[in-house]
Amino acid sequence: MYYFREEKAKYYDCDNRNLLRISAAMKYMQQTSSEHLASLGYAVEQLYQENLVFLLSKMNIEVHRMPLCSESLRVGTAATKPRGARFIREFVIDSVEGERLVSAISHWILVEPSTRRILRPASFPHPFHFEEVALTVPDVRYPK
Repeated sequence: MYYFREEKAKYYDCDNRNLLRISAAMKYMQQTSSEHLASLGYAVEQLYQENLVFLLSKMNIEVHRMPLCSESLRVGTAATKPRGARFIREFVIDSVEGERLVSAISHWILVEPSTRRILRPASFPHPFHFEEVALTVPDVRYPK
């Protein structure tokens, strides 16, 4: 089940064409994932005290229509089944009317900051429910 929160595309998060910048959309997604974890009782600060942090490894974003400046948005996220050492999280940004604007899939790794050791998802010390994968976002690879 997706966790949603309301957001308004702020003027300072938009470019000169009055479109939300990708970097701002990513910040909205990160904030939503942090609030989702906090709603489950695993606030970022608490995890850090437990010597755990999530680090973004990769994100695939598909823009259907870039949000406009001052547009009211619904930002949603769901944690899906991990793959290997990566936690997978889906994101959507919708208009309040329900139009899908942005879809994204992110890959996160769990790390002990004191040792910089990567932990497998089975090492996460709290119970967590993972959703089934619902999104398909193209994975674009760029030549080196």
